[in-house]
Amino acid sequence: MKKQKRPLPDSRFVSPVAAAEPTRRRTATAGFAWKWWHGALLLGALLLLMYEVYAPALRGPMVFDDGYLVPGFTARSLPEMLRGLRPATYASLYFNYRASGLESTFPYHLLNLLFHTAAGLVVFFLIRRLLLLAGSKPDAVWLTAAFAAGLFLLHPLQTEGVAYITSRSEVLSVFFAYAAIAVFLGQQPEGISGARALAVLFLFGLACLSKEHAAALPAAIVVANYYWFPGFSFSGLKRNWRLYAPMALGAVAGGIFVLKVLLAADTAGFGMKDLPWHHYFWTQCRAIWSYLRLFLLPLGQSVDHDFAISRGPFDHLAIAGLAALLALAAAAWVYRRRFPLASFGVLLFLILIAPTSSFVPIRDLLVERRFYLPSIGAILVVVEFVRRWNASRVARIAAFGGILATLAVMSYSRNAVWASELALWKDALDVYPAKARPNEQYGFALYQLGRCQESLPYFQKATQLSPQVVQAWVNRANAEDCAGQTEQAVGSTLQAVPLDKTGNALAALAMFYGKLGRNQEAMAAAEKAIALDPGHDMAFLYRGNLHRLNGDLAKAAADYRQALALNPQNEVARQSLNAVESDANRR
Repeated sequence: MKKQKRPLPDSRFVSPVAAAEPTRRRTATAGFAWKWWHGALLLGALLLLMYEVYAPALRGPMVFDDGYLVPGFTARSLPEMLRGLRPATYASLYFNYRASGLESTFPYHLLNLLFHTAAGLVVFFLIRRLLLLAGSKPDAVWLTAAFAAGLFLLHPLQTEGVAYITSRSEVLSVFFAYAAIAVFLGQQPEGISGARALAVLFLFGLACLSKEHAAALPAAIVVANYYWFPGFSFSGLKRNWRLYAPMALGAVAGGIFVLKVLLAADTAGFGMKDLPWHHYFWTQCRAIWSYLRLFLLPLGQSVDHDFAISRGPFDHLAIAGLAALLALAAAAWVYRRRFPLASFGVLLFLILIAPTSSFVPIRDLLVERRFYLPSIGAILVVVEFVRRWNASRVARIAAFGGILATLAVMSYSRNAVWASELALWKDALDVYPAKARPNEQYGFALYQLGRCQESLPYFQKATQLSPQVVQAWVNRANAEDCAGQTEQAVGSTLQAVPLDKTGNALAALAMFYGKLGRNQEAMAAAEKAIALDPGHDMAFLYRGNLHRLNGDLAKAAADYRQALALNPQNEVARQSLNAVESDANRR
């Protein structure tokens, strides 16, 4: 009896990955034999490259907000951190502190870089998987995926997210978020398994515990499900119910928690009266295009962008930005079958940038580290066109290598900016000389170096540009006092007192009055500062100094102890308490 031939499967129901499997096996066995030490060698080379690119910032000091945020995190106990916002991030900073203290910043920077490198490796496998799902030939995906990972790792727009210690929340959450997407994309065509669903949920939870912007991840995974399983169909959503049911509950719980935080926060959320949600929304319709411009042409970077607020749709043509975003999303949907990776990348980018660039107000309008999470979407658009480039392997390697080498040099240069407070704010001042904060912060960096006279013009300009900022006046007064102009320092501080709600200006005024021998006025200022803010350790320190001058050592010691109770890191209060106790013992 003649043996019947087995019918070939209909190509419509065979995934590109399964169809390419025999070719992949032949390629692996017929040519170069991959061994484990090849991977170890490549990983070592990658770590060395990343170390060299980020070397200028690795041993740099705490800059920007690091100087008070990192000590503030580490001053709390581990249980306190785990109960608060972003517990995974703060726990990692706590372990950094337990291992090396605050004397050296290198371990903090190094851990940021390691998480960034790990996220880059996840990008490699994620892009490789998407290329196979999109039908690319298996022997062509490695080079393209490596180029995509290089874009993520070496682009200078990523440097703020890595070189800034407090951005540990970015690198940690993005590593977990990308890993969750990669694990999801590894599922079989028939649907996600229970174990894989648990892994995705676990990684999603860690991403949210690192930074709350990861709450957008469920929407990204739903879109990925539509695009790739089984392909431009919602039927795959039913198969993955075991993932979406708990993920939806987690997203709702996380959303409620984040909403409570936003309602109480003073630098983000709906409680900022000077930045309503609709102003922020129209502003972000323009800001998103600025991020994309910086991705394509990374020139004009700054730690503090001077980005104007759009208070309505026609302010700075914000309506044009919104129309362009809607047109981009519509084009991605219309051409989703023709350009699947670019289409998916556009939607992924818009979903992942939404938590920081939509309608939830955040004090700083344009911040480069916010591009870190949605950067995978922009990279996918590049990958779509790169994979269609019909060129020889040598030409592709040469082009990719040239682009990545250029980006590496630019990132190295950008990391040099993050190597010191002075360099960081000088760079910002060069880009935006008419903005108040770069002037104030550059002046403060000079003041910290003891270059008080040099700092005065920058403080004066900052207070002229933003006369309502209390701390700018206080910093100016400190610089004037340092330069031997204590009378002028009193005048600058008095400008800030009517605006002060924290006690900082009054505490500084108490110090300056004390230096001028105006002890009665100094005591009155210190008392007002303590009444305004009973948790102000410096006000207790200055009042203690006045009691000490008056010979009342018991009251002085009590104030120094209170200052230390409020801030155990206040070494001046500790030294003053030791001196007072020593004087009391001698008496």
